[in-house]
Amino acid sequence: MISFFNKLLNFGVDSNYSTLTNKRIILCNRLSIICTGITAFFAGFYYSINQPKIVVVELFSIILYLLPLGLNYLKKDVLSRIYFNLLIFIHVSFLSTIIGEGARMYEFFIPTVMAPFIFFEFSQKKIIIWLSLFNFILVSFLFANVFSGFESGITFTETQIAVLNKVIFYVTILCCMVVIYSLLYVNEKTTRQLDIDNETLRIQLEAIFDNSVDALFLVNWDKRKIVKANKRAIEMFEGKSENDFLQRYGLDLHKNYPTEEEINEMRMALDEKGVYEGEILYKTFLGKEFWGAISIKAITIKGVKHQSVRLTDISEQKKIKKQTDTSLKEKELLLGEIHHRVKNNLAIISALINLQIENLKDDESKIIFEETKDRIYSMSLIHNQLYQNKSFAQIEFAQYINNFCLYLSKSYQTNPNIEIITKAEPVFLDIKTAIPCALILNELITNAFKHAFKNQSNGKIEIGLKKEDKLVNFYVSDTGPGMDNKQLQANSMGMSLITSLIDQIDGKLDYRNKNGSTFFITFLG
Repeated sequence: MISFFNKLLNFGVDSNYSTLTNKRIILCNRLSIICTGITAFFAGFYYSINQPKIVVVELFSIILYLLPLGLNYLKKDVLSRIYFNLLIFIHVSFLSTIIGEGARMYEFFIPTVMAPFIFFEFSQKKIIIWLSLFNFILVSFLFANVFSGFESGITFTETQIAVLNKVIFYVTILCCMVVIYSLLYVNEKTTRQLDIDNETLRIQLEAIFDNSVDALFLVNWDKRKIVKANKRAIEMFEGKSENDFLQRYGLDLHKNYPTEEEINEMRMALDEKGVYEGEILYKTFLGKEFWGAISIKAITIKGVKHQSVRLTDISEQKKIKKQTDTSLKEKELLLGEIHHRVKNNLAIISALINLQIENLKDDESKIIFEETKDRIYSMSLIHNQLYQNKSFAQIEFAQYINNFCLYLSKSYQTNPNIEIITKAEPVFLDIKTAIPCALILNELITNAFKHAFKNQSNGKIEIGLKKEDKLVNFYVSDTGPGMDNKQLQANSMGMSLITSLIDQIDGKLDYRNKNGSTFFITFLG
């Protein structure tokens, strides 16, 4: 029986609802059952005094009082409570009218007035107001018509009225007690649950605060003084207790007190963005230094503005970074020295070749040595540019083209009317691609100087470089007579070297003979 009663009380209760909503659903179900019981009691009473018409009314009312359970079961909890309130008002008004003024049935309006306030939250004040207004209108109508809205044909003897009024008096007291209990039940249970929830939340927050791997501080916004610190903060600053921090300024924990400019920068970040982040050198209470990554966020607690400060010890990361930077710098110096020595060694080789050229009497041999010297210089210039620019991963090849063309124009002064035009855009190439491109450039320009302008008093050599997306377009053209297929496919060292170098950079060669020779080379860069 108790189990069945509990099931009825829990009709419509849902875990997705708030605790307060579920309590009001249970309360609505309980009062529906209580009103059903009271109505059944009155039906028995009216039957005992031989009033069959009112018995029928009460039996019908019993069915109506059970309907809120069904509405709650269908998840219509608000409608169920509104319906229950209206039903009580109408039921009491109807009984007051058919029984007449002699019976003090209107006393039931005392507990019913409080019904809207126990069934709805104050945030639902519109419903409370409308239900109270409806109740007021009914009561006003009854008293204005002296409880005689229509002729019911029901009459009570004075003895019956006397007994009925006594029953009404005691039942009214009972109903008031039920309503008061219900109010206390909802409020007290809700308050107790809120207290439990708040205490649980407080314990959880304290556990999170005290067990954080970072130091956490709460700082008063106006006074800039620390009002709370966690266990990690005590450990990090080698303190004894939280009291070591209280009423201290956060800036006092810095190893070096910040400048006015740094303080203004911090305040400006907090005022504009609500957050400040930085790296600061701190000093513990025992004099030990450590680096901390600080994050300050503006928060409000009970209307009072505070700073929430998180501090992470990054001393180890700083140490590792310093070691890495030192190691990287050493490697950069070593790599720079390597490029410098390679450049010097290539310069020595060029000098030796120059000495050898001076001792040669065969012009053809001299030409071969001169070409070799140019190839060596093209590579030497790459290493020199890498060393001078302090960039050992890439070089800006347009700059290289300008420098190399200047060298070649001085080397080949047999025809000063030959003009070199560069249309090179800034393109960065790594050393694996730059050296083959430098050698290709050397071969194409020296070939143009030697062969393209034999029977011409002047001429032009144009070098272009451009990068579109990931594809590098590189070309060398001259205004000479051009080359036929036989010359192009000749097994000369220059053309063989060009073909081999283009394959080395996974490039593609396209030769065009129109108003001179043009070598188009494309590759990924």
